[in-house]
Amino acid sequence: AAEMIALNGALVTRGRETLAERPIGPSTVADLVGHVRRSGLAASLYARWEWLIEEEGPEIRAEAAIVGFGPRRVDDLAALGSPAHKLLAIGAWAPAFRDRVRGGGVEVSLSKPGYCEAVSGGASKAEAVALVRRALGVPAEDVIAFGDAENDVPMLEAAGVAVAMGNAVEAVKRAVDLVTGSNDE
Repeated sequence: AAEMIALNGALVTRGRETLAERPIGPSTVADLVGHVRRSGLAASLYARWEWLIEEEGPEIRAEAAIVGFGPRRVDDLAALGSPAHKLLAIGAWAPAFRDRVRGGGVEVSLSKPGYCEAVSGGASKAEAVALVRRALGVPAEDVIAFGDAENDVPMLEAAGVAVAMGNAVEAVKRAVDLVTGSNDE
């Protein structure tokens, strides 16, 4: 079975087996959802493979078109009382939201200009790649990583060869060995 790194490294699986996971605790989820609401952003939670929302607006419909599936609506994300692997805040104020919640036991980064993703402290694509590489006995210098956004930089820095997509943000292009075509190419 193949290994899968998901949700910014907060969940690592091999087939149906969970190799590692770092969920955000329920109280932190509730705090983050409160910050999202006060920031006027659209909130989504990912709990393992389930995508949860409170209301479906244009931002959520656009994300559903990108990922190829839709979310499940719940009454109150803050009151779920269960952990989540990732919170996604979508909207123009996502960078300000990132700056406001940075620290506090979560890792936050932008995956697109209007997409701020929060995962549990210590969860990252770099840590997940290191876990998989150790499990497979692959040396770090033999790892090739591709990325395009801020949330990819730690993974790119940990790879033996780092490649930015042609459509990558400038911070990614500065952190890599090579730049290739865009994700559409």
